[in-house]
Amino acid sequence: MRLLGRIWRGASSGERLFLGLIAAYLLWPFDVVPEALFGLVGLTDDLVALGVLVSMARRILGRQAP
Repeated sequence: MRLLGRIWRGASSGERLFLGLIAAYLLWPFDVVPEALFGLVGLTDDLVALGVLVSMARRILGRQAP
């Protein structure tokens, strides 16, 4: 939880909005590419969203002093 707090406090308002939208997409029960129809290929949109989320979090944490 501390890590999430550090990311949230270090993010700009635009980054907070984008992080919230990505998190909402990952938690939303409907997908752009549903796994039920496309199997493993259906996971690609979720993996891309997760990758963007992790990348943003690393960039935000990288700006903060240790």
